[in-house]
Amino acid sequence: MRLILSNNDETGLLVDPQNGFSMALAGHPYQTVTLQHPELPRHDARVMIKDVPVEVRLRVDPRPESIQATALAGALAQTFAANRTRAEALQIQPAQETQRRSWGVEAAASAIYPLKRFDPSGADTEEVLVLVHAQKVMTITRSFPGAFTDSLRWTLFNTASNGSISWKPQEQPPSTPPALWPPSTFLEPGVHGRLKPDRRAQARALGSTLPSTLIQKVAPRLETLLYGSEAPAYRLDEPTRRFMGDYLLEAFDGTAAVGFIKAHLPQVHNAHDSRGLALTLLLAAGQAAPQP
Repeated sequence: MRLILSNNDETGLLVDPQNGFSMALAGHPYQTVTLQHPELPRHDARVMIKDVPVEVRLRVDPRPESIQATALAGALAQTFAANRTRAEALQIQPAQETQRRSWGVEAAASAIYPLKRFDPSGADTEEVLVLVHAQKVMTITRSFPGAFTDSLRWTLFNTASNGSISWKPQEQPPSTPPALWPPSTFLEPGVHGRLKPDRRAQARALGSTLPSTLIQKVAPRLETLLYGSEAPAYRLDEPTRRFMGDYLLEAFDGTAAVGFIKAHLPQVHNAHDSRGLALTLLLAAGQAAPQP
């Protein structure tokens, strides 16, 4: 496997030409020499991310015979996680059909769990994703500090990465990294989740008009939009955008934010935009709240 970097090195494309697999990684990734560390599971590629505290490892194995793909993915995710954690109750999440079709795999399953001990990168938490396709199994792990999963940076990194996975053995992988960050009037490109300067100014102005207790009411709804599983480039159709608008308008009913939402909702075209609108509103409501 090799890592192909974009012109500005912000995005890398990890490719396995032999198996027709590719996955993009944002946040200035760099590939380490693949030496097997005694405290890490076997891997064929190991990539560190500069902008977020994440280490990504991948390995390819032959697929065991006579085991149905969905059952195999779940069992392998369960076994891998059980060997890496002391947690007794593991939640194995099978991939949705839309994910499987997008990735080009027969089955997939994932789990997030605390590690038995800090790994060599200093991480205490790990996610494993097992993909099953044809006669191969791909195991992808991401190691990171547990508290990081509550951050927008994790959501942007993870959704951009997962949304780029492609396993098509009959095709050669792309030769250049994809554009992970669609044009947006709300958020800057990249994993940092930075609002555009004019949006920050709008949030400050709007916050001065909102009641100080509003943050407690609206934060859960805004966080649902911020931390969703959609890739940044995921396009919102008109029914979805209307639903999101109603969802926000109900939360901010009776405040000056209603006019702001109605005025700026037409500029929301994709998940990167929807996160940007939610972040603008969260910043506004947070600034209206009394400071400790």
